[in-house]
Amino acid sequence: MGDQPLGIAVSPDGATAYVTVIGDHALVPVDLASATVRPPIGIFSPYAVAISPDGATAYVTGYSTGTVTPVDLASGTAGAPIGGGFAARGIAVTPDGATVYAGRLDGTVVRIDTATGTADSSILLGGPAHGVAVTPDGATAYVTSDDGQVTPIDTATNAAGPSIVVGGKPTAIAISPDGATAYVTRESGDVVAVDLATGSPRPPIFVGGLPYGIAVAPNQGPRAELVATAAPAGAATALDAGGSSDPDGVVARYAWEFGDGTARTTASPQVTHAYAAPGRYTATVTVTDDEGCSTEAVYTGQTVSCNGGDGARARVEVVVPAVPEEPGGPVPPARPRPALR
Repeated sequence: MGDQPLGIAVSPDGATAYVTVIGDHALVPVDLASATVRPPIGIFSPYAVAISPDGATAYVTGYSTGTVTPVDLASGTAGAPIGGGFAARGIAVTPDGATVYAGRLDGTVVRIDTATGTADSSILLGGPAHGVAVTPDGATAYVTSDDGQVTPIDTATNAAGPSIVVGGKPTAIAISPDGATAYVTRESGDVVAVDLATGSPRPPIFVGGLPYGIAVAPNQGPRAELVATAAPAGAATALDAGGSSDPDGVVARYAWEFGDGTARTTASPQVTHAYAAPGRYTATVTVTDDEGCSTEAVYTGQTVSCNGGDGARARVEVVVPAVPEEPGGPVPPARPRPALR
């Protein structure tokens, strides 16, 4: 692999790992299917790496330069470094790919607009910034600092919130797929889980060594199934998504589209719907699991949080018949009665 590998990110499709090797001044791609190391990409003093959600670009922090270098992964070409300063370390990307956050040893977090390739602002922390992670909903970036704190940054306003004290010297950070928990490594050889709703750290878990990286297993997306029992127009057609499942949790929400321009969302897998007119309709259900995973994959730079896909959506054709006629056929219209004279 080389001299002093430091950071690692797995591409959104899971096919390639990218490793920063600071001693060789290189970003090294590794084919995960064959465990084959591909030709390195030269970058001076690389520390950490994050990949855009579309898998097209890697962003690499420079420890000696304080910059962030974009790398075109299709061509293996490094672009012009962005920003500058003192010792850029951790890095993460928002799930929409619009913004990169990089922490620096001078206590600042640099925000980079990926559309323009410019560092448009920086946020000052209380201590030297180290690890960076973005929540799956993209609303908050969490940054560890050497003074024993984790600081939330509102990605909409770019404002830092009250810091969470975890103690020790925190290094890397990862967020659970449901966005509820942060996992923070410390140089004391342990991991501290933090309840993000309350800002409360839990007792440390000893892992040994000097942990400088951490990842959380992706949430596997749910799978939808849908069965329809049609009824005549005006009557209740039954739609049943009870066969839907989630491999690592439960289905929590069902979003229905009935094909006639109406929709609703329920917590129940069964609904009824009355179609106003006979005809053919395509009914759709989209399911979401208890960690918020559905049809869209969620990726924040190093690993996938939600391995979502189209399997979370199911469709069925509903053939709605006309209302049946009364026995004996239709009743002829009554003849007008002659006026009385």
